[in-house]
Amino acid sequence: MTFFKKTFLSLIFTLLFLANFSVIYAQENEATDPVVYDKESFSRDIRQLKLQYRGELEEYRSLENLYLIAKSQYHKLGTLASLEDAVQKTQEVMILRDRVLRTYLRLLRLKLLSQPGIELPEKTAAEQSLLSAIKNVEQHQQEFSKSLDKVQINEISEGFEVLIDQVEEAAYQALTLMSIGELQTIHDKAIVLRADMEVEIASAGGALKSTERKRSFDETNRLLESLKSKFDLIEEKYANPSSSGYKGIHQAIQKQLNSIHSSLSQALTFLGELLKI
Repeated sequence: MTFFKKTFLSLIFTLLFLANFSVIYAQENEATDPVVYDKESFSRDIRQLKLQYRGELEEYRSLENLYLIAKSQYHKLGTLASLEDAVQKTQEVMILRDRVLRTYLRLLRLKLLSQPGIELPEKTAAEQSLLSAIKNVEQHQQEFSKSLDKVQINEISEGFEVLIDQVEEAAYQALTLMSIGELQTIHDKAIVLRADMEVEIASAGGALKSTERKRSFDETNRLLESLKSKFDLIEEKYANPSSSGYKGIHQAIQKQLNSIHSSLSQALTFLGELLKI
């Protein structure tokens, strides 16, 4: 495979990788010690990195177009000048590619840290995976910052295939955990509301209304209790990733997550109806 073909394929893969996820914003803190953020701090950092990420991604896409033009000119002219321009554009676009990936991982890390409903050991493990990926992306970016010729750029580009696998795995680990945590948070809040409703029903008057409330409460309670086994199944799959890794888990549990989401929506609707009885 030629140098420019390898480079082009790696660039295309990067864009597909970034497009494969919803835009998730987080920020990496320089210290590795656990940091407790308040909501205002999270929101401020998210807004700042959201703008940074969008700007870098747009710049990357523009620079990629210049790279494609330079590559086309080299194939057309075959001169040393056109080769030099193509090599420079290649180096520039790869440096920016790593910068975009690093920012994306930093955004994802802050989103992970801000997500409630996740056990601390699992959150810490996912954060460490992101930090490791960030470090390796930074090292890869530094390699491209040196003065390189075509052969050296090609050698470093080949290492990107291994790097992007690690980045993808770390991203899916965090994304999967965040999806579970988000639903778990809603479920926990629904359980608290259910307990409050039980107290309210016990103290409410009116025999006919009391019977109606009791039937409605029991139905809501059965629905919420049925979700425990679904959460247990998902958490078991997350804790025991197969050979397909966290990407495989993320894809495999989507049906269960959608089912839990649907049941939670119904339970919240039931609780809203109970308030009116």
